[in-house]
Amino acid sequence: MQQSLVLVPARQYAEKIKAELRRRGVPYSHPPSIDDSGFAILVEAHDWVGSPDANFALRLCIEMLGDAGSIDIPSRRARTPAQRAKRAVAMKTIAGLWSAVIAGKGSLWASLSTAAASDKGLLSELCRLLNDLRSSADASTHDFLALVTKNLRPWGKVENLMKEVRGWIEEMRTQGQQSGRPVRIMTLQGAKGLEADIVIVTGLNDGILPRAKADAAQVEEQARLLYVSITRAKYDLHLFHARKRDASITYLPKSFDLKPSRFLAAISSDDKEQRYHPPPGERKKPR
Repeated sequence: MQQSLVLVPARQYAEKIKAELRRRGVPYSHPPSIDDSGFAILVEAHDWVGSPDANFALRLCIEMLGDAGSIDIPSRRARTPAQRAKRAVAMKTIAGLWSAVIAGKGSLWASLSTAAASDKGLLSELCRLLNDLRSSADASTHDFLALVTKNLRPWGKVENLMKEVRGWIEEMRTQGQQSGRPVRIMTLQGAKGLEADIVIVTGLNDGILPRAKADAAQVEEQARLLYVSITRAKYDLHLFHARKRDASITYLPKSFDLKPSRFLAAISSDDKEQRYHPPPGERKKPR
Protein backbone atom coordinates (compact mmCIF):
# COMPACT_ATOMS: atom_id res chain seq x y z
CA MET A 1 0.00 0.00 0.00
CA GLN A 2 1.41 3.35 -1.01
CA GLN A 3 1.83 6.05 1.62
CA SER A 4 0.78 9.63 0.87
CA LEU A 5 1.93 12.85 2.46
CA VAL A 6 -0.09 16.06 2.04
CA LEU A 7 1.84 19.22 2.90
CA VAL A 8 0.11 22.53 3.63
CA PRO A 9 1.53 26.04 4.23
CA ALA A 10 -0.35 26.40 7.52
CA ARG A 11 -2.74 24.32 9.61
CA GLN A 12 -5.89 26.12 8.48
CA TYR A 13 -5.32 24.81 4.95
CA ALA A 14 -5.80 21.25 6.21
CA GLU A 15 -9.43 21.64 7.28
CA LYS A 16 -11.09 21.40 3.86
CA ILE A 17 -8.73 18.59 2.87
CA LYS A 18 -9.67 16.65 5.99
CA ALA A 19 -13.37 17.25 5.35
CA GLU A 20 -13.08 15.87 1.81
CA LEU A 21 -11.11 12.83 2.99
CA ARG A 22 -13.77 12.13 5.62
CA ARG A 23 -16.49 12.45 2.98
CA ARG A 24 -14.72 9.87 0.82
CA GLY A 25 -13.96 7.55 3.73
CA VAL A 26 -10.19 7.94 3.39
CA PRO A 27 -8.34 7.53 6.71
CA TYR A 28 -5.79 10.20 7.57
CA SER A 29 -3.59 11.34 10.41
CA HIS A 30 -3.22 14.97 11.38
CA PRO A 31 -2.65 16.75 14.69
CA PRO A 32 -6.07 17.89 15.99
CA SER A 33 -6.75 21.50 15.08
CA ILE A 34 -10.22 21.88 16.54
CA ASP A 35 -11.20 25.22 18.00
CA ASP A 36 -12.34 24.16 21.46
CA SER A 37 -12.55 27.66 22.95
CA GLY A 38 -16.31 27.40 23.51
CA PHE A 39 -16.13 24.14 25.46
CA ALA A 40 -13.13 25.48 27.36
CA ILE A 41 -15.24 28.39 28.63
CA LEU A 42 -18.02 25.98 29.61
CA VAL A 43 -15.56 23.85 31.59
CA GLU A 44 -14.02 26.87 33.33
CA ALA A 45 -17.48 28.13 34.34
CA HIS A 46 -18.37 24.71 35.74
CA ASP A 47 -15.05 24.45 37.57
CA TRP A 48 -15.59 27.81 39.24
CA VAL A 49 -19.17 26.99 40.26
CA GLY A 50 -17.92 23.78 41.85
CA SER A 51 -15.01 25.54 43.52
CA PRO A 52 -15.59 29.29 44.14
CA ASP A 53 -11.99 29.67 45.31
CA ALA A 54 -10.69 28.75 41.82
CA ASN A 55 -9.30 32.21 41.11
CA PHE A 56 -8.23 31.78 37.49
CA ALA A 57 -11.47 30.07 36.47
CA LEU A 58 -13.34 33.05 37.95
CA ARG A 59 -11.00 35.47 36.19
CA LEU A 60 -11.91 33.87 32.86
CA CYS A 61 -15.63 34.03 33.67
CA ILE A 62 -15.32 37.74 34.45
CA GLU A 63 -13.39 38.31 31.22
CA MET A 64 -16.05 36.50 29.18
CA LEU A 65 -18.87 38.45 30.83
CA GLY A 66 -17.16 41.63 29.70
CA ASP A 67 -16.45 40.40 26.17
CA ALA A 68 -20.05 39.18 25.80
CA GLY A 69 -21.44 42.59 26.70
CA SER A 70 -23.24 41.24 29.78
CA ILE A 71 -21.67 43.95 31.95
CA ASP A 72 -21.10 47.59 31.12
CA ILE A 73 -17.53 47.34 29.86
CA PRO A 74 -16.68 48.54 26.34
CA SER A 75 -15.22 45.91 24.05
CA ARG A 76 -11.44 45.53 23.76
CA ARG A 77 -12.02 46.61 20.15
CA ALA A 78 -13.49 49.96 21.25
CA ARG A 79 -12.30 52.77 18.98
CA THR A 80 -13.38 56.07 20.51
CA PRO A 81 -11.15 57.64 23.20
CA ALA A 82 -14.13 57.84 25.58
CA GLN A 83 -14.92 54.14 25.23
CA ARG A 84 -11.27 53.15 25.60
CA ALA A 85 -10.98 55.32 28.71
CA LYS A 86 -14.14 53.78 30.17
CA ARG A 87 -12.78 50.29 29.55
CA ALA A 88 -9.45 51.19 31.17
CA VAL A 89 -11.24 52.39 34.32
CA ALA A 90 -13.38 49.24 34.47
CA MET A 91 -10.41 46.94 34.00
CA LYS A 92 -8.46 48.81 36.68
CA THR A 93 -11.37 48.33 39.07
CA ILE A 94 -11.48 44.61 38.39
CA ALA A 95 -7.69 44.29 38.60
CA GLY A 96 -7.84 45.93 42.03
CA LEU A 97 -9.68 42.88 43.33
CA TRP A 98 -6.45 40.91 43.13
CA SER A 99 -4.80 43.03 45.84
CA ALA A 100 -6.53 41.11 48.61
CA VAL A 101 -5.75 37.79 46.92
CA ILE A 102 -2.06 38.62 46.58
CA ALA A 103 -1.99 39.74 50.23
CA GLY A 104 -3.33 36.32 51.24
CA LYS A 105 -6.66 37.69 52.50
CA GLY A 106 -8.89 35.31 50.59
CA SER A 107 -9.99 34.30 47.11
CA LEU A 108 -10.92 36.47 44.16
CA TRP A 109 -14.58 35.61 44.76
CA ALA A 110 -14.33 36.70 48.40
CA SER A 111 -12.64 39.93 47.32
CA LEU A 112 -15.37 40.61 44.73
CA SER A 113 -18.18 39.80 47.17
CA THR A 114 -16.75 42.16 49.78
CA ALA A 115 -16.21 45.00 47.29
CA ALA A 116 -19.65 44.52 45.71
CA ALA A 117 -21.41 44.98 49.06
CA SER A 118 -20.57 48.70 49.01
CA ASP A 119 -20.77 49.19 45.24
CA LYS A 120 -23.83 49.95 43.15
CA GLY A 121 -22.13 49.74 39.76
CA LEU A 122 -19.86 47.35 37.91
CA LEU A 123 -18.79 45.14 40.83
CA SER A 124 -22.35 44.79 42.10
CA GLU A 125 -23.54 43.71 38.65
CA LEU A 126 -20.66 41.25 38.31
CA CYS A 127 -21.48 39.69 41.65
CA ARG A 128 -25.17 39.37 40.74
CA LEU A 129 -24.46 37.63 37.41
CA LEU A 130 -21.99 35.23 39.01
CA ASN A 131 -24.40 34.38 41.82
CA ASP A 132 -27.03 33.65 39.18
CA LEU A 133 -24.57 31.29 37.52
CA ARG A 134 -23.97 29.43 40.79
CA SER A 135 -27.70 29.14 41.43
CA SER A 136 -28.35 27.81 37.92
CA ALA A 137 -25.91 24.94 38.46
CA ASP A 138 -27.89 23.86 41.52
CA ALA A 139 -31.14 23.95 39.55
CA SER A 140 -30.58 21.85 36.42
CA THR A 141 -28.23 21.18 33.53
CA HIS A 142 -30.58 23.10 31.26
CA ASP A 143 -30.55 26.19 33.49
CA PHE A 144 -26.77 26.15 33.80
CA LEU A 145 -26.18 25.77 30.06
CA ALA A 146 -28.81 28.41 29.27
CA LEU A 147 -27.22 30.98 31.58
CA VAL A 148 -23.66 30.28 30.42
CA THR A 149 -24.78 30.58 26.80
CA LYS A 150 -26.69 33.80 27.48
CA ASN A 151 -24.19 35.67 29.66
CA LEU A 152 -20.76 34.28 28.74
CA ARG A 153 -21.62 33.62 25.08
CA PRO A 154 -18.98 30.93 24.48
CA TRP A 155 -20.15 30.44 20.89
CA GLY A 156 -22.09 33.58 19.97
CA LYS A 157 -24.05 31.78 17.25
CA VAL A 158 -25.63 28.34 17.03
CA GLU A 159 -23.50 27.72 13.93
CA ASN A 160 -20.33 28.18 15.99
CA LEU A 161 -21.49 25.66 18.58
CA MET A 162 -22.39 23.10 15.93
CA LYS A 163 -19.08 23.62 14.14
CA GLU A 164 -17.21 22.85 17.34
CA VAL A 165 -19.37 19.80 18.14
CA ARG A 166 -19.13 18.50 14.58
CA GLY A 167 -15.37 19.00 14.56
CA TRP A 168 -14.92 16.85 17.67
CA ILE A 169 -17.28 14.13 16.41
CA GLU A 170 -15.59 13.91 13.04
CA GLU A 171 -12.12 13.98 14.57
CA MET A 172 -12.95 11.14 16.96
CA ARG A 173 -14.56 9.06 14.22
CA THR A 174 -11.52 9.53 12.01
CA GLN A 175 -9.16 8.51 14.81
CA GLY A 176 -11.00 5.19 14.89
CA GLN A 177 -10.26 4.57 11.22
CA GLN A 178 -6.48 4.46 11.53
CA SER A 179 -6.07 1.20 9.63
CA GLY A 180 -3.35 0.51 7.10
CA ARG A 181 -1.11 3.39 6.17
CA PRO A 182 -3.28 6.51 6.19
CA VAL A 183 -2.72 9.77 4.42
CA ARG A 184 -0.57 12.03 6.56
CA ILE A 185 -1.32 15.74 6.57
CA MET A 186 1.40 18.05 7.82
CA THR A 187 2.75 21.57 7.42
CA LEU A 188 5.74 22.07 5.14
CA GLN A 189 7.86 22.85 8.19
CA GLY A 190 6.92 19.55 9.81
CA ALA A 191 7.92 17.36 6.86
CA LYS A 192 11.69 17.54 7.36
CA GLY A 193 13.19 14.10 7.64
CA LEU A 194 10.08 12.32 6.35
CA GLU A 195 9.46 10.49 3.08
CA ALA A 196 6.36 9.15 1.30
CA ASP A 197 5.57 7.36 -1.94
CA ILE A 198 3.29 10.21 -2.99
CA VAL A 199 3.75 13.82 -1.86
CA ILE A 200 1.14 16.52 -2.44
CA VAL A 201 2.02 20.15 -1.76
CA THR A 202 -0.85 22.66 -1.63
CA GLY A 203 -1.12 26.43 -1.37
CA LEU A 204 1.46 27.27 -4.03
CA ASN A 205 0.21 30.78 -4.72
CA ASP A 206 2.04 34.09 -4.61
CA GLY A 207 1.35 35.79 -1.31
CA ILE A 208 1.23 32.40 0.38
CA LEU A 209 4.46 30.78 -0.79
CA PRO A 210 6.41 32.97 -0.93
CA ARG A 211 4.55 35.07 1.60
CA ALA A 212 3.39 38.56 0.74
CA LYS A 213 5.96 41.28 1.48
CA ALA A 214 8.74 38.72 2.02
CA ASP A 215 12.20 40.21 1.54
CA ALA A 216 14.92 38.55 -0.55
CA ALA A 217 16.30 36.53 2.36
CA GLN A 218 12.83 35.29 3.33
CA VAL A 219 12.01 34.31 -0.26
CA GLU A 220 15.23 32.32 -0.40
CA GLU A 221 14.41 30.56 2.86
CA GLN A 222 10.89 29.71 1.65
CA ALA A 223 12.34 28.38 -1.61
CA ARG A 224 14.55 26.06 0.44
CA LEU A 225 11.52 24.97 2.44
CA LEU A 226 9.66 24.06 -0.75
CA TYR A 227 12.71 22.23 -2.10
CA VAL A 228 12.89 20.12 1.06
CA SER A 229 9.17 19.38 0.72
CA ILE A 230 9.56 18.36 -2.93
CA THR A 231 12.40 15.97 -2.10
CA ARG A 232 10.15 14.08 0.35
CA ALA A 233 8.54 12.25 -2.62
CA LYS A 234 9.83 8.78 -3.50
CA TYR A 235 7.78 8.29 -6.68
CA ASP A 236 5.02 10.84 -7.36
CA LEU A 237 4.95 14.58 -6.67
CA HIS A 238 1.89 16.81 -7.08
CA LEU A 239 2.14 20.60 -6.67
CA PHE A 240 -1.16 22.49 -6.37
CA HIS A 241 -2.14 26.13 -6.65
CA ALA A 242 -5.69 27.48 -6.51
CA ARG A 243 -7.46 30.06 -8.64
CA LYS A 244 -9.52 31.21 -5.68
CA ARG A 245 -9.69 30.27 -2.03
CA ASP A 246 -11.55 31.26 1.11
CA ALA A 247 -10.08 34.48 2.55
CA SER A 248 -10.40 33.01 6.06
CA ILE A 249 -7.72 30.52 5.01
CA THR A 250 -5.33 32.70 3.04
CA TYR A 251 -5.81 36.01 4.89
CA LEU A 252 -5.16 37.66 1.53
CA PRO A 253 -7.23 40.63 0.24
CA LYS A 254 -7.68 39.03 -3.19
CA SER A 255 -8.38 35.38 -2.43
CA PHE A 256 -10.78 35.43 -5.38
CA ASP A 257 -7.96 36.11 -7.84
CA LEU A 258 -4.93 34.08 -6.84
CA LYS A 259 -1.77 33.78 -8.93
CA PRO A 260 0.51 30.72 -9.14
CA SER A 261 3.63 30.86 -7.02
CA ARG A 262 6.73 32.15 -8.78
CA PHE A 263 8.43 28.99 -7.52
CA LEU A 264 6.34 26.93 -9.96
CA ALA A 265 7.56 29.03 -12.88
CA ALA A 266 11.12 28.18 -11.92
CA ILE A 267 10.50 24.51 -12.74
CA SER A 268 11.32 23.69 -16.36
CA SER A 269 8.36 22.74 -18.55
CA ASP A 270 10.33 19.60 -19.48
CA ASP A 271 10.20 18.47 -15.88
CA LYS A 272 6.52 18.98 -15.17
CA GLU A 273 3.07 18.13 -16.49
CA GLN A 274 0.40 20.77 -15.96
CA ARG A 275 -3.19 19.73 -15.44
CA TYR A 276 -6.36 21.57 -14.41
CA HIS A 277 -8.49 19.95 -11.73
CA PRO A 278 -12.03 21.41 -11.69
CA PRO A 279 -13.69 21.91 -8.31
CA PRO A 280 -16.40 19.43 -7.27
CA GLY A 281 -19.68 20.06 -9.07
CA GLU A 282 -18.17 22.05 -11.93
CA ARG A 283 -19.58 20.90 -15.25
CA LYS A 284 -17.18 19.71 -17.84
CA LYS A 285 -16.95 22.20 -20.68
CA PRO A 286 -17.61 20.74 -24.16
CA ARG A 287 -14.53 20.49 -26.31
